[in-house]
Order: sequence, then structure tokens, then C-alpha cells
Amino acid sequence: MVAVSVFIEASVGLSVAQWKKLVAAFGSMRYAGVYICDHFTPPGDNRPDNLEAIVALAYLADHSTGFHFGPLVSPVSFRDPIMLAARRWPSTI
Repeated sequence: MVAVSVFIEASVGLSVAQWKKLVAAFGSMRYAGVYICDHFTPPGDNRPDNLEAIVALAYLADHSTGFHFGPLVSPVSFRDPIMLAARRWPSTI
């Protein structure tokens, strides 16, 4: 059997309401995993909707079961690797 995961570009044009609908639908889609980007939105007045990766993944964790998930990339230029690991494995830090 082939395990298929999905990547969602969350930093450009994905609103919280849309994310909630996707999370509700993931259970019936039978994906092995769900991954999102970890990018900040460019500065300026005309910014699209976007999701903050850690908050979006926390919502996903609380509202779903049965598949893997995480950030596709989490750049060390704006996420301290030790703090990011502490969110997942607090007993090891």
C-alpha cells in the first residue's frame, strides 16, 4: 500500500475558517500525513490571510487523529531549534 501525505501552503491566502474546514475533512480523506509551511507573510498593507504554523498545527493536533503532521520546513532564521523541539519533547530539554 502507498502512503500519501498532503502539503498545505498556509502562509499565503489560507484563512482560519478555511483551515478549520480542512482539518474537519482530513479524517475522511485517508491521508498518511498533513504538512504545512512555516513562513511569515511579507510585510505590507496588502497581505493575504495566513496561518502561523505552530498555532495551526496545535489546532490540527487537538481536532484530529490517525495521521502524522508537522511543519514541512521550519527555518532557524526565525525559529530557535531548541525552543521548537521543546514544544514537541518538553521532557528532553
